[in-house]
Amino acid sequence: MGTDSRVDPAILSAGLCLGLMELFCLAPTVHIHDAGELTAAAWTLGLGHPPGSPLYMLLAKIFMTLLPFGHIAWRANVFSAVFSVGTFSLLSFWARRRGLSSSESILVGALAVLAPTLWSQALMAEVYTLEAFLLTAVLIGLDLEVRPEIVALLWGLLLSCHISLAFLSPLLLLLLSLPARGFREAARRIIRLGLLMAIPLLLYAYVPLRALAFPPVDWSHPHSLSDIWDYLSNANVRARSFSLSVGEYALRSGDFLRILLWNLHLGIPLLILGSTLKGRRKTILLSWLIIIADFGFVVLLDTAPLGSEAYGIASIIAAAVLAGLGLEKLRKKVVLRRTLIGACSVSIILVLYFGPWPFNLSSSFLVRDTVEAVLSQTPDGAILMTQEDNTTFPLAYLVVVEGARPDLEIYDRAGNLFQSPWDRPLYRVRGRLPEYRRSLEEGMVREFLDQGKTVVFTAPFLEYEPVSWILHASGTVGLASLPDDSQLPETPEFPAPRAPKNPGWMSRQILAMDHIRRAASDQGQGRRDRAVIHLEEADRLSNLVTIDIQIAQLALKTGSIRLAGRAAGRAMNTRPRMAPAWQLGAHIALLDGRLEEAETLNEQALNLDPALPQAQLTAGMIALRHQDWRRAESHFTTAIEGGIKGDPALIDRALTRERLGDLSGAMDDLREASERHPSGNAALLRLRLVARNGFPQQEILEALCSLTRLRPATDFEASELGEILLISARAGAPDCVRDWVQPFLASARPEKEIVAAYLRGTGERGAE
Repeated sequence: MGTDSRVDPAILSAGLCLGLMELFCLAPTVHIHDAGELTAAAWTLGLGHPPGSPLYMLLAKIFMTLLPFGHIAWRANVFSAVFSVGTFSLLSFWARRRGLSSSESILVGALAVLAPTLWSQALMAEVYTLEAFLLTAVLIGLDLEVRPEIVALLWGLLLSCHISLAFLSPLLLLLLSLPARGFREAARRIIRLGLLMAIPLLLYAYVPLRALAFPPVDWSHPHSLSDIWDYLSNANVRARSFSLSVGEYALRSGDFLRILLWNLHLGIPLLILGSTLKGRRKTILLSWLIIIADFGFVVLLDTAPLGSEAYGIASIIAAAVLAGLGLEKLRKKVVLRRTLIGACSVSIILVLYFGPWPFNLSSSFLVRDTVEAVLSQTPDGAILMTQEDNTTFPLAYLVVVEGARPDLEIYDRAGNLFQSPWDRPLYRVRGRLPEYRRSLEEGMVREFLDQGKTVVFTAPFLEYEPVSWILHASGTVGLASLPDDSQLPETPEFPAPRAPKNPGWMSRQILAMDHIRRAASDQGQGRRDRAVIHLEEADRLSNLVTIDIQIAQLALKTGSIRLAGRAAGRAMNTRPRMAPAWQLGAHIALLDGRLEEAETLNEQALNLDPALPQAQLTAGMIALRHQDWRRAESHFTTAIEGGIKGDPALIDRALTRERLGDLSGAMDDLREASERHPSGNAALLRLRLVARNGFPQQEILEALCSLTRLRPATDFEASELGEILLISARAGAPDCVRDWVQPFLASARPEKEIVAAYLRGTGERGAE
């Protein structure tokens, strides 16, 4: 091992260049995912997402306060860059201390901080560069055999920043306590070091203390003892742990390995060589334990897509340390060492130049533009309902830190920030979440609308179909209205958000959702060609199953069966255990006339989730094609009882019940469908049913007049209008129908002759 303790000017110069490069590439404002929430929480000394990262909150607050220039979001981004440079410096000086050359030492640091995942986190507000710095300090401290007490304190600080490696604490205590003379000495060391390790964990007292102060950013509002425990133990994530199938965990394992390959490239051979270096057993063992623990945390303890988070950072740091040991092992093998160094350097350069990752965020206003577009579409004094992380979190920053739109009343539909519409946390809900959402949210929104307030949703989609109000896609938001309210606020036109040149995984999803929202608005206003263009672009950007499903659903409304099938097929391939993806594929196949394929796909959906209402509805439609009326009626009933509230399900069951001779049940379904969706479709079917089944004249007259109250005569096609008038003539030409068709007499439409003939032919009876 080298003993030269002088500071290497080459490493200092490389660290300075790294810092300047990160400042040049830094996100200029609030960026994706947790960045807005963490910045707002740190600046206000509030509570971010569980379990709170108190060390990050305190250090970031101090840093942002002391930095005398730049707006708050930019200062938080600089804070991440500082610890990225710190991680590089620790690794490089450690490698130099181990006897490597300046260039080799710089390479060791570069393997970590220029890895795409860690680099991306250095350009925006996140806890991960602080985590990387502390983890690097722990590994280097263990390797250089600094005092065990210092390593224990560093580990405690690491856990007060990010808790993911907490279950390695007993093993680290054991490593730090060896060698010991006898059991008693080992026990005393473990207790002493354990207490030192626990001291930094007292920082978690920050959570209940700040909760008592009701800070502006107060994630899930943990103000009772049980809520505080749920917060500190991250009950939301615990509820999802070990909840996937074996096949899905196998896919997640593959994703994790791909992340490591993507980040380390040709550093992997050095990692393997370093694992065989003699005399560094503690360092090697702890490094591999970190990689294994990181794998377990990432793959088993959550269900979020691996591409959506900064997963694998702990493994990258451990791998960089092992790579440094690998270079040390090759000290005498000059040719091989230089070959590997050259290959790794070329690999890093290629990744920097060609890699599909956010190398430069200096021009990215993507998140801010997206949220400002939402605010620009929200009228004064409105109710704003928000749910998506990439909208809610930057919204928290703009509202809490910058003071934007104090006139708005904001509800967080995930129940984390702002006001919560729920009576309990979502992870405590048993049963189907859409039904729980509707049970509380529908009445609340209806009450706001009855009070004359405007209700805006940050996304024009819901997990359920409301009964007492309607959600309209408008611009990139959703506007709620009462069923009889045709006057909706106009939403202004605004440009597409400014995105980085090479958008990363999360940025692609934000852009894809922006296109989907614009497509929904275009489709709702009859601009189907424009909607399809947006959907095609969203399809190109998306690699998330939930977005693929939204693309497919909206493509069906625009009549783009090919696009819908492509998006649904990608969802099925990506998440083969996701029942809604298979059901959607089955529905598309059914619409496309591929009955056998639809049956196969829907059977798979029902195998995965027998209670899925949409799959039961599709099964009913398939049974209709086979004219199996009894089975169709059973599936439709299960779907409706399971939460399908749209009038098509009621109409299909009504037609099926008519075939089975249950005319009373069919009439009930059509009446309910008419009440829920007074568009006239169910009313016309009700009229046909009573007319062709010989109902009493009073029933026919009631059905006729109900139809005239629900839908103008001018909305019907000529054939439908003729059918209605023929039934009316046979029923005695009631006044409600005669008044209903009067607008045709003042028009030049072809249906005018049909109406005139009806009025002439029924004049006598009408007069009677």
